[in-house]
Amino acid sequence: GERAAALAGIGDLPAVGATVDSLIAAKDTAAPWVDIVALVGAKDAEAASALTDRLVAWAALTPSYRGRLLLQDAERLTRIDAARGLARVHAVESVAAGTDQVAEAQMFLARRRLLEVDHLDSLRVIAGEIAGMEEGAGAMMPMAQRLAQVARKVAATADSLTPEVPQGDLRLFLAGELARDSLGAPRLAALQFRRIMDEWPASPFAPKALLALLDLQPLDADSLQARMRATYTASPYLIATDGGDSPQLGELEDSLRRFVANYQAGRSNAPRGTPAQRRPSQPNRPSTPTTEPQF
Repeated sequence: GERAAALAGIGDLPAVGATVDSLIAAKDTAAPWVDIVALVGAKDAEAASALTDRLVAWAALTPSYRGRLLLQDAERLTRIDAARGLARVHAVESVAAGTDQVAEAQMFLARRRLLEVDHLDSLRVIAGEIAGMEEGAGAMMPMAQRLAQVARKVAATADSLTPEVPQGDLRLFLAGELARDSLGAPRLAALQFRRIMDEWPASPFAPKALLALLDLQPLDADSLQARMRATYTASPYLIATDGGDSPQLGELEDSLRRFVANYQAGRSNAPRGTPAQRRPSQPNRPSTPTTEPQF
């Protein structure tokens, strides 16, 4: 097994294949198969996928182990072929039935849906589904609970906001931060940042939202940068982006930090803890981000 891993690490895939043949013939289930496949995948994703097929069909490995291999392959494949990657995830339910890997597969699918979600109603549905899997989530239960809580918090924070709502711009910025950093929902985050620009254009945080949007929607960079320079020439955030120094920047960041620390979207949705520091050299992100764990 160590020899196969070493050969995979240097990219000698034909030699890896021969070594794998001997390991399977010897029924060596103790070989570091997850590591071997990962090293093969670093060189050739298709070769790793083919090796995964062989190992998943090998009954000597436990259902849990085969589920791990499928999930590992899903992570690789979704970068090049989303459909094939998702098919791997769905296969876990039959190959690894009754193991923790089924809950891990369900979490994988939930995260994929969060990548695409762009509406608060859809987010609430996903939050409900994640909450529904908590009882059977096994080792994944703490993560499922946190993810469902953050999803509900984003929906509660961004819901029913209009320019007449006090600090609505800050609420949307918080929702965007949570969606981007804790949920891994970039489309939903971009929607919140764009709403600040469109509905609160005079907000001192609108330029910050615009800079955040630049990270999320690089294809719109030209139009966003043009809007930034046409509308917010005196903004401390633009000055900082251009390498200048503006004393107002610290004041704005302090204001946002206090809001994040004190905001409550209803009793059950109050952010907890003290926000962690972010580098002030990133003006598109607050120096005190959301309080939820990242996934």
